[in-house]
Amino acid sequence: MEKNSPQGGTELQLSYLYKYVDNKLLDRVQITTSIPEKIPLSKDKPNILWQKNSWDQPNIHPWFKDKTNHNKYDWYVFNSHWNYENFTKYFDLPTEKCVVIKNGIDNIKPREEIYKPKRQKCRIK
Repeated sequence: MEKNSPQGGTELQLSYLYKYVDNKLLDRVQITTSIPEKIPLSKDKPNILWQKNSWDQPNIHPWFKDKTNHNKYDWYVFNSHWNYENFTKYFDLPTEKCVVIKNGIDNIKPREEIYKPKRQKCRIK
């Protein structure tokens, strides 16, 4: 992936994963992001579905609603507790196969210049 190309949430999170997790470990698992079975399931590695979509999205809802699909992945990883709670509540995903890893960001440096409005008060007439 080029450094200058625009990235969405999934790409940004994967960048952090590859930045902070040993690549030898990552090579030992098959990670699918957001859309179940968008890449073929591995027969040789644990399959992980890293879910960042909302539970009610029409493109994924039917897959999760079918409980026979739940055993296709070894782990379900969620980017927030809210997401985890909704997927386990609405689809009865096995909680022993679910884990939450929160989103990450770099340390944000304070702005050197503070924005100061030209007018201090807003007047509505």
